[in-house]
Amino acid sequence: MRGPYTATTAPQFTILGITIDATNATFGKGEESQSLTAAQFFAQAVGQIVDVRGTATGSMVMARTAMIETEEDR
Repeated sequence: MRGPYTATTAPQFTILGITIDATNATFGKGEESQSLTAAQFFAQAVGQIVDVRGTATGSMVMARTAMIETEEDR
């Protein structure tokens, strides 16, 4: 799933109204996968496009990875 990040209560956030649970996710930024901590991800993701990979369960996605896209990625 890919779209604009909307903050809720960490470790959850939404993309296009879909709740993402990032409790067990690994976080990164950019095409070269700069590794981020959860705190860094949640601080830097505001206003950004995020790409999430994981498993959909009902109306929630359990994230395996969450990546912040950079301008160069688009």
